[in-house]
Amino acid sequence: MKSPVNLRYMTLAQIVGCCLVILGHSFPFIIAYPAGGYKFISFLYAFHMPLFVWCSGFLFAYTCQSKCKSFGMYVKQRSIKLLVPYFVLSLVGLAPKIMAASLLNDTLELNGLQIVRAFLVPREGVWGHFWFLPMIYLCVVMGYVIDKIAKQSLGGWGGITIIAFVLSFLNSGVLAWLGINDLLHYFMFYSLGIFCGYIKMPIVNKYMSICIIAVCFTISLILFFCIYDTTSILHLRNTLIAMCMICVIVHFCLIIENYIGVERNSPIAQTYQIFILSWPCQLIVGIMIERILHLSWMIFIPTVFVAGITMPLMILKVVNFIENKTNNKILSSILGR
Repeated sequence: MKSPVNLRYMTLAQIVGCCLVILGHSFPFIIAYPAGGYKFISFLYAFHMPLFVWCSGFLFAYTCQSKCKSFGMYVKQRSIKLLVPYFVLSLVGLAPKIMAASLLNDTLELNGLQIVRAFLVPREGVWGHFWFLPMIYLCVVMGYVIDKIAKQSLGGWGGITIIAFVLSFLNSGVLAWLGINDLLHYFMFYSLGIFCGYIKMPIVNKYMSICIIAVCFTISLILFFCIYDTTSILHLRNTLIAMCMICVIVHFCLIIENYIGVERNSPIAQTYQIFILSWPCQLIVGIMIERILHLSWMIFIPTVFVAGITMPLMILKVVNFIENKTNNKILSSILGR
């Protein structure tokens, strides 16, 4: 099996993607901020999560998961990494969320149906961003099955990517259960990542990467500012922006990978765990700044962003310390490590 340690640029791309997601969660709940901020969020949300999903698909192909692991072993590992944090941390956060309903925008009613929906309709979950975990779980399981059927055929994955793109336009309330809507929306990026992983993307020189970045970023801006947010073309526009910006970020990371000493086992590279812990940390800090201290958006945004990165890193450091002292890995299991 090829080691992802050699793909430093992909590790950097995941870190960039994680930071962009956290940045998107760093804007105030009720404090007004300039209109340009809303535009920026709209642009950011078009590609930051597709980048995360694309990287997962790419690494699936690069590390040959369907060859190296049985279906049972693979599903078990993915379940521990993704579903255990989703259900355990949602259960832990259920009571605090109900009790703090007056401070939160996404309140949870205390009745049986709403509580069931909080676990089985990920978009209505206890923690706002946890919908990503069951979505990526469904992507990796479906990707494994399709990869076995397609036998790593590039033609097969090319066709699957096209089919996934068509299906991504489906959306209904019924499909919200178990995150099916999100699966349909994002599986195209996962399958595209697998396709790119199998074609062995050529490593171009720095100047070619700069040209690719300039062209793709320019196309992204043209699409964003020249195509308005109408329901008929919004999804297509955002999909094209996501493809261009994935290309921009990956090539940017190719340029800087030799200048930044980040390895796969670095604390900052634990992007899934940082992502999982970021929202509760940001929520607590955001409530303090906005509801208690009543500070401006200029303080809110950078403070909540920094908290979304540094606080999870501190929590992970504490977890490591406790586990080393107790020789018990239960906390890591809860966090999907």
